[in-house]
Amino acid sequence: MNIDNFSFAARTLNGVSQTTTAAPVIAVVDPSGSSLGWNVTMSATAFENTGATKTLVATPRVTAATLTDDNASGANHANAVSYGTPISIASSAKIASSAADATSNGAFTLTPTITIDIPYNTEVATYTSTVTVTITAAP
Repeated sequence: MNIDNFSFAARTLNGVSQTTTAAPVIAVVDPSGSSLGWNVTMSATAFENTGATKTLVATPRVTAATLTDDNASGANHANAVSYGTPISIASSAKIASSAADATSNGAFTLTPTITIDIPYNTEVATYTSTVTVTITAAP
């Protein structure tokens, strides 16, 4: 699995609640040939400024995701999780994508949309969070 650092779109605070998104590109590779399936989970720490003197009161959530099959066959074997309701990734890991038995071999590109709401009364600062992405074998 490979993921580069990513940033949310910058927002200028103006006394109005706002939303911002990020869409990291995650390379998921299962070269095992075992066809046992896999899950990609995501979690995020609190958004804090340098020195942790300010915390952004926001819950990062995955609101959509696309999964592309990068294998030579071009078949779309694995599936992104259905997002009828956005999933919160604050504090505990949640499944962002998965592949079932016999569909998981090879390379895939996962692009989740992560959304946060910025409250109207947020203090000016640059906030950071650590998003942890994990792939695990799963039938």
